[in-house]
Amino acid sequence: MKVITLITPDVEPAELAAFCQSDDCLLLRQDAVFLLLQHAIHWPTARLFVLHSDLQLRQLSAPDSFEVINEQQWVQLIAAAEQHLLWQ
Repeated sequence: MKVITLITPDVEPAELAAFCQSDDCLLLRQDAVFLLLQHAIHWPTARLFVLHSDLQLRQLSAPDSFEVINEQQWVQLIAAAEQHLLWQ
C-alpha cells in the first residue's frame, strides 16, 4: 500500500489513476482540501483521507467518502505505507 499526498488543488484525478492501485490511499492536505468542493471528481481509489487541521483552517467539511484524520493518525498512515508519494 502506498500513500499519495496531494497538497495543491491543481491535480487531475485521472492522472493519478496511472499510479494508484486498489489498496492505495489518497490524502488531501494543505490547499488540496479545496478539491472537496468539486463534487464531480472520480477518485482512482476508495481509500480517501483528509487532514482535520487543514479542513478547520479553511472552514471546510469532508464528504462521507473521505475519512477525516488527525496528525497522529496521519503519522500512523504514513508509517504503515510501503511507499509515500507527494503529488505537487
